Amino acid sequence: MNRTEFENTAKELYERPGGTAGICLLELKSGETFEHNADWVMDHPASTIKLGILCAALYKAQEGLVSLEDRLVCLKEDKVPGSGVLQHLRDGTVLPLIDMLMLMVIQSDNSATNITMEYIGIDYINAFFDKCGLPDIRLRRKLYDMDGIKKGIRNNISARSLARLLYDLEKRAFLSDEFASIGLDILSKQQISNTLQKYITIYYDKTGNWFNYPIKLGTKSGSDDTVKHDCGIIYTPKSTIIIGALTKNMYTPDAEELIGRFAELAVLYFDPESLVKTYKQD
Repeated sequence: MNRTEFENTAKELYERPGGTAGICLLELKSGETFEHNADWVMDHPASTIKLGILCAALYKAQEGLVSLEDRLVCLKEDKVPGSGVLQHLRDGTVLPLIDMLMLMVIQSDNSATNITMEYIGIDYINAFFDKCGLPDIRLRRKLYDMDGIKKGIRNNISARSLARLLYDLEKRAFLSDEFASIGLDILSKQQISNTLQKYITIYYDKTGNWFNYPIKLGTKSGSDDTVKHDCGIIYTPKSTIIIGALTKNMYTPDAEELIGRFAELAVLYFDPESLVKTYKQD
């Protein structure tokens, strides 16, 4: 597949479902990029904002201002609806910061997110974004802050800023290897896997035989009634592909298909051999 074929196929993918899409791709080994509406600032980042909170928390720990072992308490008033398990646990549950970060990312736990946000500090998190040169990421309120929502207070993100944040994380631009590795490990344990992972991870073929591809990912998705997003790093044997993808006003299955097929297209372009099926050996 040449570059023109890649771009034409990508255009078909993001134009077909209607709605609006913002995409930013960076391939670390070749230096190639691809963008479509990459600088579109989305005022509904959903849970992709949690990637920024994760990185800011790790940076504050690296500075020695907090410890990943600090104990955080989930009180009744901290519990909010939506995704996650903390809302269902007993009031007063205590977890270290590192476990709050894990829940915030791999299960997109909203209660863990708000507790972490309060502990790290919204001003600190935004100052971290500024240090990283990411003005498109802005955190202004907690999740399910109904008063803030009624007042029109919005958080912001762009596909380019998500991709840049992941690029800097992978390159250890703002975190040491110790703390960057912790962040990447958390992202790799993602349990919500219906977008970037959809066509490049594990499957059963038409005869029911299990197979996989030699591909690893670290991701953070986000969704709500009118949006479906994902961002992540795709590791193949010959490439390291970073994708930030935002969608708005698309039928959810169509948005999932767009993001999943774009990830597949990127792998086909940069390392097609990694999509050769490897069957499980008994």
